[in-house]
Amino acid sequence: MKTRNVEKYYDYLVALLLVFIPISIALPNIILILIVVSFLFLKNKKINEKVFKLIFIFAAYLAIKALIFSAFLSNFSSYKNIFFFLVILIFVYNTKDKRLLKKGFILGVLISSFFTLFKVISFYFEKAEIPLANGAGVHKMLLIDRPYLGIMCVLAVILCFDLYQKNKQWYYIVLMIYLSVFTNFIVARLAILLLFSFLFFVLILKIKKQSKKISYLSISAILLLLIFSISNTNLQKRFHIEKSFNKTIKIALDHEPRVVIWDCLTDSNYFNNYHLFFGYNDANRIKENLRKCFSEKIEKETKKTYYLRKMFNTHNQFFSFFYQGGLLALFLFLGILYFIFREATNFTNLFIIISLFVFLCFENLFERQYGLYLLGAFFAITSKNHDKSSSHS
Repeated sequence: MKTRNVEKYYDYLVALLLVFIPISIALPNIILILIVVSFLFLKNKKINEKVFKLIFIFAAYLAIKALIFSAFLSNFSSYKNIFFFLVILIFVYNTKDKRLLKKGFILGVLISSFFTLFKVISFYFEKAEIPLANGAGVHKMLLIDRPYLGIMCVLAVILCFDLYQKNKQWYYIVLMIYLSVFTNFIVARLAILLLFSFLFFVLILKIKKQSKKISYLSISAILLLLIFSISNTNLQKRFHIEKSFNKTIKIALDHEPRVVIWDCLTDSNYFNNYHLFFGYNDANRIKENLRKCFSEKIEKETKKTYYLRKMFNTHNQFFSFFYQGGLLALFLFLGILYFIFREATNFTNLFIIISLFVFLCFENLFERQYGLYLLGAFFAITSKNHDKSSSHS
């Protein structure tokens, strides 16, 4: 009985952690302390040996490499973050009630969206505008960075669909519609593309099993969402849509930071003298090379000042690990993703992993605590072994 109480208490703590991830970064850290204590009292702790060993080897490789080249302290955050990701993965993996975790995360995303809407309405009454196309203005209205809130909304929509599949409760459909509209409202570009991809595949996979009435309703809902997206002027500005295609491309190339960053990362004039298999001796060379590239390749002074002040990271986790640890680090990381991909038990789990994989192509999740929490939690939730241990709602 005591063991069951500990397990139940532990599951509620992890669910509470997932509630707070979309709201604040400080509160999950506090909950994490309680999870550590309760984890010590859990019996029958389990791990996915292949994945966990590979993650440990990955972190150990980067740490030993940095130690050899006297960069252990300056590169400490790199392998510290990988170990933190491993810890979150273990904690979530050892929960029993997966539905509780899913509901907790959905609740957290909803709370974050309500706070955002409140701040947007307040801003509108004060300034008579909603500057969601403006990168600087949007930070005042969102609790967390837009790309992260966007991907969290997509994950919440997928979880709502998964829960609806199991118990057919209508309010999950309502939540899917609300979160889809909200994702379009905050104009999180990558999240919108992932969202439409998910809804399209759901329609294709389920249309044969549904009645004609349900199929027509599903198609109508997707078309209405598409019309809302197209008519959203903030979204048009975020995608830099102009009257002509050539002008759209020109402005997009000029305004999109990743175009500049990735151009620098693939320029051998700035990224050279690294070992193909082991990368740079010191990971800080990545930032130094980017800074040099920004200062020399960007001609417009205001734009150059902005890039040097923001000091963007690689905005691609694969680029980051390649330059940190060479092909060896990249293959180790891809190996981790491969084994996690194999653990997917159904369509929704598979699309969660695909969504996070795509997100890794545009963001450095291992350099943000939000990213570490998301990857650790959802890679555990989608695990085959974890799925077997899931209990009732």
